[in-house]
Amino acid sequence: RGTGGGSQPGGPAQRAESSGSIGGIDEGVPRRTSSTGSGRLFNSRGTGRTGRTSSGAADAGPDGVLDVFGTAEQPHGPHPNGRDERLVAWIKLERQEYMSKKHDTVLDRLEDMAVREPMVVVKPWDQDSCVVQVDTTGRFHHDLASASEDSPVYLLNKRAEDYVVVTGIRSDTELECLPASHAGEMKDTLDYVGCNLSQLVSENQPYYRRNVQNYMPALRFTPEQFMTVDEECLMQRRMSGPVDEGTFTWFFVSRGNATEGSSPWPLFAALDTKSGFAFQLHVVVEQADNQGFEPRWKIHGGKGSAKTSGVDPKKFHILVVQKVGRLLRLYVDGCPAGLPATELIITEQNTVANINFIMFGLDANGSKFFDGDLGEFLAYSGTLSSSGIDMVGKYLSRKYDLPWQWLKPRRSVMLDDWYAQQEVKAQYAGRPRSMSSARAGTADSASSDTSSVFAPPKEGSRQIDELLAALPVPEGAQVAMETLSNVASDPRDREVILRRLDWSNLFEYAESTQSPIRAAAMRFLAALADSHDGAKRIITERDGIYLMLTACQPTWKVAIEEAIARKQASYDEAVKYRDEVQVALDGVPISDLNGAFKLRTELAQANLKVNQCATELEGVERRLKSGIEEKNSWDLQKEALRALAAMTEGSEAATSVFVEYGGVSMLHQVVASPSVPVKTSACKVISALVRSRKLAHRLLEDHLLGKVVRLAFFDDPPLQCDAMGVVILVLQHADMSMPVISMDVSSLRVAEEEAAAKAGAHEGTSLLEKRKGVRTNQVPPGDNVLQGIEFMLVSPYEDSHLQASRALYLIASHEDKARAKIGASGTLVPRLIEMASLNGLKMRRSMIKVLALCLLDDTAASLAWKSGLGALLFQLLQDGDLVVLTHALMALSNASRGQRHCHLALDVDKEHGLVEFLCELGVARAEQGLQHLICGCLSNLLTPVGVQTRLMDRCDILLPFLVSMVDSGTLHAKYIAAACLRKCSATVSNAERVVFAGALKPLIAMAQNPRIAISEPHQRSHSRAGKSLYLHWQAGRSIAALTKCEDVHMSIFQQGGIMALVQLCQSRVSILCREGASALAFMAEVKCEPEVLLQMAEDGAIEALQNLAEDDDDSTGSEAIRALSSLLNFDNAWAS
Repeated sequence: RGTGGGSQPGGPAQRAESSGSIGGIDEGVPRRTSSTGSGRLFNSRGTGRTGRTSSGAADAGPDGVLDVFGTAEQPHGPHPNGRDERLVAWIKLERQEYMSKKHDTVLDRLEDMAVREPMVVVKPWDQDSCVVQVDTTGRFHHDLASASEDSPVYLLNKRAEDYVVVTGIRSDTELECLPASHAGEMKDTLDYVGCNLSQLVSENQPYYRRNVQNYMPALRFTPEQFMTVDEECLMQRRMSGPVDEGTFTWFFVSRGNATEGSSPWPLFAALDTKSGFAFQLHVVVEQADNQGFEPRWKIHGGKGSAKTSGVDPKKFHILVVQKVGRLLRLYVDGCPAGLPATELIITEQNTVANINFIMFGLDANGSKFFDGDLGEFLAYSGTLSSSGIDMVGKYLSRKYDLPWQWLKPRRSVMLDDWYAQQEVKAQYAGRPRSMSSARAGTADSASSDTSSVFAPPKEGSRQIDELLAALPVPEGAQVAMETLSNVASDPRDREVILRRLDWSNLFEYAESTQSPIRAAAMRFLAALADSHDGAKRIITERDGIYLMLTACQPTWKVAIEEAIARKQASYDEAVKYRDEVQVALDGVPISDLNGAFKLRTELAQANLKVNQCATELEGVERRLKSGIEEKNSWDLQKEALRALAAMTEGSEAATSVFVEYGGVSMLHQVVASPSVPVKTSACKVISALVRSRKLAHRLLEDHLLGKVVRLAFFDDPPLQCDAMGVVILVLQHADMSMPVISMDVSSLRVAEEEAAAKAGAHEGTSLLEKRKGVRTNQVPPGDNVLQGIEFMLVSPYEDSHLQASRALYLIASHEDKARAKIGASGTLVPRLIEMASLNGLKMRRSMIKVLALCLLDDTAASLAWKSGLGALLFQLLQDGDLVVLTHALMALSNASRGQRHCHLALDVDKEHGLVEFLCELGVARAEQGLQHLICGCLSNLLTPVGVQTRLMDRCDILLPFLVSMVDSGTLHAKYIAAACLRKCSATVSNAERVVFAGALKPLIAMAQNPRIAISEPHQRSHSRAGKSLYLHWQAGRSIAALTKCEDVHMSIFQQGGIMALVQLCQSRVSILCREGASALAFMAEVKCEPEVLLQMAEDGAIEALQNLAEDDDDSTGSEAIRALSSLLNFDNAWAS
């Protein structure tokens, strides 16, 4: 299939080009496409003038942006024909397999491509001009006339390399534009620029895979990967307009890889974001026409949808989506019987869709993602003949080695019936009967049914009335309930439904023996009860909770076994009767021809009856073995549990009824179900229950919470997240953290292992179990919550990582014992460090927040330093995100407490210059939330004896930064910075350096302004744990430390610092009084200047020291006596 320079797979050209960002990737080796503009959805003929040579190959550029979608000026291959003006977009990957050169330029905007060839300017224009004259607009009138200020067309002026923004056509030679940003000249050419299919976030880009189907490449989409066209392009413009008009044909070569889990998996969506109207193509696991649940392709057109039957989406297919007027059809691998795989009627009246979003791999709501492969996409506007569709289909069939058979499609009976209904309604309303003529004008061909029928707009309430009117009819009840469930998501529509609903019909279906109808009823009840107290009250009064609990009981096997017993009895009776007839026939004399004839006739009928009974018996037995009923039962359980979750959420009355009816016992059963979706739905019910502290305690005592913890060990991300979500809600109760952490679920694991061993005696996993991912003989390890969190952290799923980090954050934030258990685990802290170094911002935020709290435990801190905490913190401290930076500072502060850990942090300082970096960070990032954290880190680093001198010798910015924090920092930053200055003043020489840095003036000012940053009224004394932060006392301590330097005594006196020392003596805090008395004694002895001693007396030093002379602390008393002696020696008159 190679086309790049004629090279064959594995040839020199391929190897030479495989170093590009996409090319040369074998199937099975994931490799993402590139960043902005990595994919181009090329429109019609040719490509943009930017970034491609005339040969069609893309050229190298600075950003490594690649063209994935289309690499030639004409789409490669015999089809599609690039000269066909109906061709508006395509995705073709085969050239990219061998050519992966980069762009020369990346455009700032992704532009429209409505003009198929350049227009020539015939008259110059000035800057800010709103009219541009060209040779003619007639060739492009259709696309340019629909332009507006909200939906302009961008044309590139190649000479000026700037854009003309067209908002309409004034005449055949005049374009209306927004004010031009540049002047234009005669003979300038205005040309189109191709429109990108792009994905700005590299994590969300699909993979490019080689050799997927018939050695051809494909785009591999996995959840959260998608591509969008979010700018104006020709495809969007051609698809826009009245929804009951217009024609288009899309071709897809695709398959879905996921058909289990949360359906749907959207391949394609074209959306009008204002009206909400969308065309979509999904893979779903749903029922169709009363059939069982199975994977299907599903098309959407507005509010309508239709599903295929008997088509396996997990295999590659050629999918053709054709819209002709109101009729939307889906063909799969052709049209072998003259009929589409499915079809629907767009019933919206007078609705105009202005398509402004085209998405691959994402649904219209932006919440579901595709999981599968896309090999090729072709989009045509206008009508394609039946032979034209067949030609393109045969081309795709040959290219991808896929089946294709096309017979001319028949007229749509569904469309005729719809027209007939509209005709009857028009006649009933007294309007002219114009439907027949509209229908009669349609051609009987694949591209017929183009006429549109206009009827008065149908209000939402009328649509609801029609759906409610269909409820009493069993044939249409299931569809009506499913539709009403979707409609009820709008609170206003739900109010209309609740006012007009006949509850008796709904509850009859809730007790139906048919699981699909019963499941639809449960889904409808859940939609009504969602955050609506009135609906919850009515459902509770009608015993709806009992019906939901009953639906959660897996009774399907009992019913089938009863049916088998009945069929077996009928078969035994038929065999017995046949044997009796055979015996009678054997006893008939040869001469009795008439009697023998009658008995032979009767025997033939008996044999027929036996065969019929045997067939029925085999059919019921196949139902038992196939597992379809079990799957339907699981779906019923899932819907019933969701309804119970909606009922118990925030409703004490419904919760009490649920508990009274034995709901907790039922939850024990469903949590043990082999169906993962049932387990997940059960977790939603438990989440609603544990919001009550009382019920949370009960579920803990009943070991149900332990069973939920065990679910966190299953290798299923949604189940893990929902199970851990229950744990998170329980942890939010303040007194529940230690009971949850201490919970041992090893007995539950042993019971699971025993059950698995018994199940191992049965034959291998059934087809249903394989399809559902049920693991009958696999018991995951794990005996407690912390092991469950660790299991989620080592899984490959980001959602599991984030949910586990939330739970760990709550555990670490409660109490020291909980943090000690995290540190004692030995593996959680290294895993957090490993994950905090990843590239994702959300991941870094979550992990560093948890790690900062865990490091409050000494064991966890020691383990963290051994696991590379230093390198991680230095990396995160350079992060531009404020949240990451804040918690990285918290982690450094918490991990550097104590002498041993502080020396480990100082090792990082030696290697990276951590102290200088922190000071520079404090200057550069003036956010209030960072100042006290930076000062706290510096305070810890200055704690070890002898470190201060080394740090001050090496870091010129340390003292100026601390002084600036004391002078103008936040209250907490002032407090901690003053403490840092006190630590820096441990020696006389260091104290001199602190004074020289200008610290004395801001310290005295701080001491003269009594402030309390944190105060606990019930605690009068100063707590060494720092629960009360008195800023003026902290400043006084720093001034007392500076008195070691004799030269600073007069400066302290002259600037009013004596008062700060006296305040320490008056504080009634032992350590502060001792420091204040020592400082005053030293100053009185060394500097016996009269003015200094007089100032001490005036500031109340004599009274304060006299109170301390008899202090319980001998050291404080002796220092006070020493200071008083100096004062009395100066003036013994003070002895009075």
